[in-house]
Amino acid sequence: MKASLVYSIFSVLSFILFYSYEPSHVMSLLFIIGFLASIVGTLYGGGGLITLPAMMLLGIPVQMSVATNKFSSGLAAFVNVMTLLYQRKITLQNIWWLLCTAFCGGVFGAFVTVKLSTEVMNVVACIFLLFTLVITVKRKKLVASKMQNSTSKRQLTILPLLIGMYDGGFGPGSSTMSILYFLKRGFSYLKAAEYTRVLIFSSCSGAFIWFYLTGFINWGYVWPITIGSIIGSQLGLNLLPYISAKYLERLLPIILVLLIFQVLWNN
Repeated sequence: MKASLVYSIFSVLSFILFYSYEPSHVMSLLFIIGFLASIVGTLYGGGGLITLPAMMLLGIPVQMSVATNKFSSGLAAFVNVMTLLYQRKITLQNIWWLLCTAFCGGVFGAFVTVKLSTEVMNVVACIFLLFTLVITVKRKKLVASKMQNSTSKRQLTILPLLIGMYDGGFGPGSSTMSILYFLKRGFSYLKAAEYTRVLIFSSCSGAFIWFYLTGFINWGYVWPITIGSIIGSQLGLNLLPYISAKYLERLLPIILVLLIFQVLWNN
């Protein structure tokens, strides 16, 4: 709790300094968007349901919205990962494979987004979200039958890679996909959420590098939403142990349905 308080105070002071330097309604709205979306993403998954549509409503281009979200989500997840490492809830020895795999997926996902049109990206998003909805509906059966040793290395590598690609290229629903993946592996809901923060950090880092190199980063949009994301993700991570896992798991299909309708509506 002390570490979270330090992060929150630092983030609030940083926002005040930045806000006083260049005040605007857009900046304050981006801060609120980042804060709320990060809480939802950390607790339930699907924070992009708030972030991307809201940024597009503010007039920010789609690809620039995705690029901005990668930096803010990645930095917020980085703070979470550092906190988890400090608390020894995860170790580098256990997450290095996930860091490498998701990073490569994030780079490739961003590469595809830069090349594809908005219409094609909407179709790809619907396919991924429908696939995740099917997994969510059948989650109890999938979790009941834990992965066998014979399927370990190949499947354990491919699935995080695909999730990293989707997160790097678009984003909404990637936390939900990751949580379901780790539940499938037999993790508790709390541990699945913690490892999901590792995956999101790595995939967002890879995607951000590519978006930066291709000129899709606008720092005037990045900082307000990033500071809000850091505060929101820390609050969400601290609330996670006190939230009923059954309640959260029932909420996942609802979030996925909302995501699919949002993508179809935008299309």
